[in-house]
Amino acid sequence: MRAEARVRLWAAALAIPAALWLFSVSRAWLMWVFGGAALAFGALWLRRQQAARPEALDPTDNRLDLTSEGLAVIAEGVGQGVAWCNAGDISIDHDALVVCVARKDGPELRIEPQYGSLGLQELAETIYEYSRRAKGCAGAQDD
Repeated sequence: MRAEARVRLWAAALAIPAALWLFSVSRAWLMWVFGGAALAFGALWLRRQQAARPEALDPTDNRLDLTSEGLAVIAEGVGQGVAWCNAGDISIDHDALVVCVARKDGPELRIEPQYGSLGLQELAETIYEYSRRAKGCAGAQDD
């Protein structure tokens, strides 16, 4: 996502000055059409680049707590969690771009990769490592 936003920014940085240059050097109607199109696309790319910027998450309202007992996800002030004893498979939903932690006693817990600098794969591996190292829980996940 960040790479796409960076490309949009560079495209806008090239298109907007090119449009202004076209307006200034020519009075032909075709150049004005191309200049207007470049200006419109540059503005659109700037708008989309701004929309792609992630908002900073408030750490008091959004956090992931991994402990030896289990994990807790607090998103927008609403918390949910699972003890490692009640955790099942840990998988990645590539369509929704979330990590899924199956619960033995309820619906699966779906975690977005928005905590720290962890990407989707790193988040799944970190959760898996914590669940594997859980002590004193007969139902903890093993290799």
